[in-house]
Amino acid sequence: MLGSKTVTRREEETVQIGVKFSENLKKGDVVALEGELGSGKTRFVKGVSLGLGVIDPREVKSPTFSLLQVYEARLPIYHMDYYRLSSPKEVLDAGLDPFDYRDGVVLVEWADKFPELFSLPHIRVILRILEEETREIEVILEAHKSFVEDS
Repeated sequence: MLGSKTVTRREEETVQIGVKFSENLKKGDVVALEGELGSGKTRFVKGVSLGLGVIDPREVKSPTFSLLQVYEARLPIYHMDYYRLSSPKEVLDAGLDPFDYRDGVVLVEWADKFPELFSLPHIRVILRILEEETREIEVILEAHKSFVEDS
């Protein structure tokens, strides 16, 4: 799925793409989810969680207010949401550095708010609204990024 773009036309298809995506995840993977409100980020996470063994998909909810949900599966799943946070310092002060949770899989909604927190290799998943029910899901492997220009 890396380097691919997929179009979905129903919420259930977005969930199924998440299930398929989960097949290649391993301990220590960090997934940065990007996309506007309503683009399907939480639906995608629901699929990943199902694929990793979460029994009840109703457990998977957006952590917008709690900031972090932890799901028990074959690997621990750390589902974070940066939507309500206003700075990288606030993220770190809340204990939500995604690279501190390497004993499982980390999925971060609204990761694009603070790209400087994703300087280590990670997977970007970009969800775009094309039409009312149609979404495009793009998966990109990001190698180390330096946000400081060489002098």
